[in-house]
Formats: sequence, structure tokens, C-alpha cells
Amino acid sequence: MPTGKRKRGDFGEERVAQMYVSRGYVISGRNVRSNFGEVDIIAENAEYICFVEVKTRKAAGMRRGALAVDKAKQKRLLRTADIYLQEHPDKGDKAVRFDVAEVVITDSDRPDFVEAEIFEGAFDATDVTIW
Repeated sequence: MPTGKRKRGDFGEERVAQMYVSRGYVISGRNVRSNFGEVDIIAENAEYICFVEVKTRKAAGMRRGALAVDKAKQKRLLRTADIYLQEHPDKGDKAVRFDVAEVVITDSDRPDFVEAEIFEGAFDATDVTIW
């Protein structure tokens, strides 16, 4: 049985995936792992391939979820994205974008949606030295 934290994360990721789909994106990956880390969602449209980090927090929390995507986390996401793109050379014709999505819920054990926001292009490879 998933813990409250895992339920919260799953709930937030599903909500964000729905948001991308409603904006015309196709979800081409969920919880994509490498030796360096994990990308929560990979969403694509005709122009972009987006690597999305989802942060879900309870409304009572003091720290915004998007602030948890520090330089170390960005580095892991960039490395995982780099490996993914090497393994999927057919994706090379699209612009790469790194988004951070923040979801706020009422409770971890029985989450109710409060709000969500997607920060498109939250960071890019020029922000972080990945290798």
C-alpha cells in the first residue's frame, strides 16, 4: 500500500499529465529512470519534448514545491533527459524544454486538488553543468 507521500506524488503527477494532455501534448513517458535519477513526466507536442518534474505539496506546507528543484536536482534531470534522448534519436527534431509543475493538495492520505501550475522552461542546460 502506498504511503501518504507516494499517494500525494501519484495524485500530483496524474493531475499534471491531464493538464498537458488538455493542452494538446502526448504523454510519452512516466517515471523514466536512469542511473542518475528520474523524470516524472515526458510530454510532447509537434514543437517540444518536455521533461517535467512534478512537486506535490499539502496546502498547509510552508515551502513551495517548485523551490525544491535545486541545482543538484536539475543536474540529475538533465542527465536523465540526455540519456533518454540518446536512446530515442527520433526525438531529436524537437526543442527540449525542462518544466517544473507544482500541485497543491489538501491532504496526503485522501488528496483533494487545490491548485496546480506549470512553469514552462523553468531551467535549461545553460543553467547547470551536467557532466
